[in-house]
Amino acid sequence: MMTATYVARHGVTRFAETNTISNIEIFASGTYRGKDYSVQDLDTIARNFARLGEQGKNLLRVPVVYGHEEDRTDKPAAGWVSGVRVKKYRDPDTGKLEGTLLADFSDVPQETRQLVRSKRFRHVSAEVYDNFLDDYERGFGMALRRVALLGNEVPQCKRIAELPRDQFSDRLFNPFRLRRVGISRNESLGTFTIFSEVTQMERESLVKQLLALVPDLDPRTQESLTDEQIMDIVAALGGETTDPLEAAPVEGAAGMMGEVKKMRRFADRTKLDSKAKENVVRVFSERRKRNPALTAAQHARELGLRV
Repeated sequence: MMTATYVARHGVTRFAETNTISNIEIFASGTYRGKDYSVQDLDTIARNFARLGEQGKNLLRVPVVYGHEEDRTDKPAAGWVSGVRVKKYRDPDTGKLEGTLLADFSDVPQETRQLVRSKRFRHVSAEVYDNFLDDYERGFGMALRRVALLGNEVPQCKRIAELPRDQFSDRLFNPFRLRRVGISRNESLGTFTIFSEVTQMERESLVKQLLALVPDLDPRTQESLTDEQIMDIVAALGGETTDPLEAAPVEGAAGMMGEVKKMRRFADRTKLDSKAKENVVRVFSERRKRNPALTAAQHARELGLRV
């Protein structure tokens, strides 16, 4: 359930916003500019992020910036690093333990998201303190200093992944559809509180609906549109901003196969492992025989899956 407050006198509905981007690869073990960085060094960087950050000694806040240049101090941040962790693995060629430093970005402005989405920035580069010093010159070891978004500059760390443009495309919030299930009124404040069920909508589904209405749309224009803008365009052209996974079931064997495919998608959204996914599909197949009128989405809700 999600609560939305409707302010009657202004006619505005406000919902919680999210603009955190997770699991960005920012650094990795290796040798850069003649200096070695081990997996243990990455562990120290991650540990010091927690130790020195807002939840620790509150000595260090790590900004996301445009490029490595520091010629001006009045440039706004492109975001802030809100979490750091290490992903470890064995190199398939050498068998040596290696690591990748992952970060979460928060408070990423619309401008930054658009620049990443349009491939103006594709890579990042981490700046690291060799030994972070506090105001009394006490050393804490390696620590993350800044994360730079790179445009025309080649990163030193070659094997980390490019910025995940699909995450940046979500912008300030994920589109959703609401089904009102309750309402209460506060006469003294002149407000209504509406309780609604929320169904997240995937960008892929939104784009399919847009292209069905505007088949000759320039791909560059499509890439530049936010999810909210796509929903507005589809609605303005008379389309239905509904998720194809909610469509009514089709009869026959082909229809059954289609419904099973939808159920697997719901299981994927819920992040079930392969065994649990197959159990869900088996239970769904039995349930559908008893009640074929229900959609896969309705069955999925009753089974506790994310729809």
